[in-house]
Amino acid sequence: MRRRAYIINSTVILLIIPLILLLATYEDVSSQIVFYQSERMQVERTYRVVSYIEMDFQRTLEISGKRAVVTVVDYIASTGNFLSASSSPANITIRDLMLVEEAQGVSQQYADKLMKDQTVFRWLLNISSELDKQGYTLEVDDTAISDVAGMSRESRKEFLRKNVDITVAPLDSFRIVVKARINNVKIYDSANNVVYQGTIPRDGYVYSIVSIEELEDPMFSALTGGRYFRSIRPCNYTYPELIDRPIKVLYGDGASNVYHYPGVYSKTTDLGNIFFGNVYPGDGASAYVIKSGTPTDPSTPMIVNTSLTEGGDLADPSRVFKTGDLGVLAFDETSGSGSTNWCSGLEYRLNITVTNNAGEDLDDYQIPILLSTAKGFSPQLLRAIFRNTQASGEDPYTTNASIRIYDSNCNPVPFWIEYWDVQNRKALIWIRTSIPRRGSTKLQLYFGNSAEPVKGNGEDVFIFFEDFNRDTIDSTKWTNTSVAGDNGHNTGPGTWTVENGILKSDTSNKAYGLVSIRTFAAPIIIEARMRNNPRDLDNDVIGVLFAFQKWDEFYGALIDYGDTGWGASTSLVADSLDWQERFNDDTARTTPKNGNWHIVKVEFYRPGYARYYLDNTLISDKHDAQSSYSQGAVGLVSGYMGGGAHFDWIFVRKYPSIDPDISYATIEQYSQSQTTVKTVPARAYDLQPFVECLMDQRYFGTYSGWSFFERLENSNRNHEGYVRLAKRMQDEMGIKYGNEYYPIGLVSFTIPHRVYDEKLFNIFVSLQIAPEEGVSSADYNFLNHYFKSRDVISSTGYRVWGISYEDPNNPNPNLHNPREVPFFMDYGTAVAIFGAEGANDLLKR
Repeated sequence: MRRRAYIINSTVILLIIPLILLLATYEDVSSQIVFYQSERMQVERTYRVVSYIEMDFQRTLEISGKRAVVTVVDYIASTGNFLSASSSPANITIRDLMLVEEAQGVSQQYADKLMKDQTVFRWLLNISSELDKQGYTLEVDDTAISDVAGMSRESRKEFLRKNVDITVAPLDSFRIVVKARINNVKIYDSANNVVYQGTIPRDGYVYSIVSIEELEDPMFSALTGGRYFRSIRPCNYTYPELIDRPIKVLYGDGASNVYHYPGVYSKTTDLGNIFFGNVYPGDGASAYVIKSGTPTDPSTPMIVNTSLTEGGDLADPSRVFKTGDLGVLAFDETSGSGSTNWCSGLEYRLNITVTNNAGEDLDDYQIPILLSTAKGFSPQLLRAIFRNTQASGEDPYTTNASIRIYDSNCNPVPFWIEYWDVQNRKALIWIRTSIPRRGSTKLQLYFGNSAEPVKGNGEDVFIFFEDFNRDTIDSTKWTNTSVAGDNGHNTGPGTWTVENGILKSDTSNKAYGLVSIRTFAAPIIIEARMRNNPRDLDNDVIGVLFAFQKWDEFYGALIDYGDTGWGASTSLVADSLDWQERFNDDTARTTPKNGNWHIVKVEFYRPGYARYYLDNTLISDKHDAQSSYSQGAVGLVSGYMGGGAHFDWIFVRKYPSIDPDISYATIEQYSQSQTTVKTVPARAYDLQPFVECLMDQRYFGTYSGWSFFERLENSNRNHEGYVRLAKRMQDEMGIKYGNEYYPIGLVSFTIPHRVYDEKLFNIFVSLQIAPEEGVSSADYNFLNHYFKSRDVISSTGYRVWGISYEDPNNPNPNLHNPREVPFFMDYGTAVAIFGAEGANDLLKR
């Protein structure tokens, strides 16, 4: 019995042992499962905490970055004080405002008003407090955030700059990027265990993008003293150097007697329109752009066989252009005739050879062609020219003639007729051309009765030209100024008027001048046609000013009234009112006292040296050994006795040591067999998209423009540094246009004209500012030139065909006189927006 019980107990024990082992194993496994579950929960909780911190940090950067940018813009716009490009550059200033709400170069009151504690430091305090509520402690560089708050201002700034890595950079023209990371971060749990150690974010950096669209451009309000504001709004053609340009262009074969024709695109054949379509619709339009066809008359500009790319497939202009859009046709050459180069519709031509014997290259020189027996023309030849040339006008100096001048390639040569004397068979025609040293050029003077008589275009010939053929004085060329000092009733500017192409001074006793805005340097030649007021001969001085600096620093060539009649004198006005000082020639040269016209010419051939001519007679060759003015404005003067003076024209030309020789052959008459129409490469432009951006004052993103940061500094000193910074950001973020970097520069255009910007126009009127020829309308150049010490940043600005220029001899009534629009583009900006080809075609250079 005992043995049996023993066996049973042993069996039970053997069966229990595995159960006990199994139970022990279960307890151990359960313990491990609970541990690992707890650990996983802790890891997940820590992950969620760190992820939350990262996301909140990114949101903080965006909010703080926006507020910092607005703070800087508001400060500059309100005070007119720009950031310093050297001591407080824009990116560093914005960074410091984001960190601690303080930055060099920005008044603290503006920072306190707009930042409103939206800083990285304030965020650290807030996030530390939130973590503390959840049982965590945040440290940066082994320092509790509460301890950072207890530091002095300077110590706190140094601490944050050391441990919060922030880079503020331009991302592209219309966006800023903030790149940031917090280093040396530790997060402890309630048991003082380190649950996270590293950086925020865990990998790399946080990037936050801040848009500057619709933000005020502080340059405008700061430089205009709060008179003018402009917001940064992109044109639809945002990056013309990368993507689409704000112009449309068709290529084709062209025929034209002019290099450019601006007009309005239309489906009707009305005068002034540029017809566009598939086929030629018939006569009537002023120019044509046709998908296919053959030009027949170069006097009407025409482009045929149009394509979207040079030499590409034919394209229908109706699918590219729109009715009412502003257009410009550009031709590589003028077409004229073919095999024997009969270039004009006029019936006769005189072949002329101009030989350069001046001993130097003549580049774009003004050359006189005198048709006279004095130059070897036979009476028979002159009789043939003047008998067969249609002319209109009684005064030889205002007579127009049916002539045209071309070179041997049928390219038109700019010309202007000084006088055309039918009765005496004598004429003086000025041309502009280039002739190498000891070289010659062949020209063709066409004349007849089949073309409208013209005067030519002096603006295309001379360095400076004015014939007063407007209703008012051109404020882009001239300014009215006193040429006398404090001398009682003689002091101050008088009143000028323009009537029937004649500039007239008033009948006050003031000595005053109409002085050019543009300045000139010796050597130059100035010529002007003038007379005493025929209704009141009692005037003391009328004449030409040159090398004008101010009222007491200039030279003058004057027609003076003396005791015996009218004579001529040459004078230097310097430091006194003595009109007969130093430069004076007292030789008596009197003429009867009358209201006849006279021509005064001054050869200002060296600084302080000048020759004076009255009606082509040398009256003086003197020099000034004391002041020797070398440059300045030119102008016209009237004054003292109250009679008033009249002026017909004035021009400035280059000075040659000797004028070229002119020789000629016999006259040829037109023959039908001589004429074929030559086609040349040509382009038809639609400028309407660009014009709309101008009208809306939109911005373009360009590589050379001033970036937003540079506008905060009013300086492009840091341009290259900002470009390198932007490229680095674009590489890091993978934000590029293919393999090309986006630009960071900005440019908008400022046009003080009622149609384009009435507010700016009114500001110019109220401040009595006259727009100047050649000042680029790029906003940063324009604002600094007119509102800050006349600084010049961009190179020379040029008028744009169709927008601010048309041929004054062939005006288009549909364009409403674009030459009154003071819009100028420097070549670099034009290339950025139009491309090199477009800039070369569209700028009036």
